[in-house]
Amino acid sequence: MTKQNTSTIFSNRKEVLLNDNGEPHIIRYILWGKKGGLNQKYHGRGLYLQKIITSDTTKYLYDHPWRWGRFVLWGRFMEKTQNKASPIVHSNQVGAFHLKLLVSSRFAHTIELLDNKPVWMLFWHGRARNQWGFWVAHKKISWREYLGIKSSNEMTQD
Repeated sequence: MTKQNTSTIFSNRKEVLLNDNGEPHIIRYILWGKKGGLNQKYHGRGLYLQKIITSDTTKYLYDHPWRWGRFVLWGRFMEKTQNKASPIVHSNQVGAFHLKLLVSSRFAHTIELLDNKPVWMLFWHGRARNQWGFWVAHKKISWREYLGIKSSNEMTQD
């Protein structure tokens, strides 16, 4: 997730999320479920094969709108994590064959690739329970507000 990333390219069963420079950040192959995208308020369950090509560029941790899990197939990254109930941020190195079975939507993180090499993983999620958000000074800011994107209602009022 990048601070200015609002671009997703859809192609059949593949999504490409772009970074601040308009280059691929994550390539997501949809194995099961519907296409997601940041602009959809809620979408159903999904199972993806993901290739993370670049590190997250935001300086703040972000959460996901659903419970999720992952199984790292190849590559290594440093992950900063925080639970909404705690002000403590943890850093952990994650490598191949690492499994996180089910993570709460109350969990925020950011990923920094190690060795400048992509990471491949299986990623799954349940139904959305809330909106994406960034944690700024221990307060959740909606992704739209953080990225400076007007809602569709605000756009029609201009």
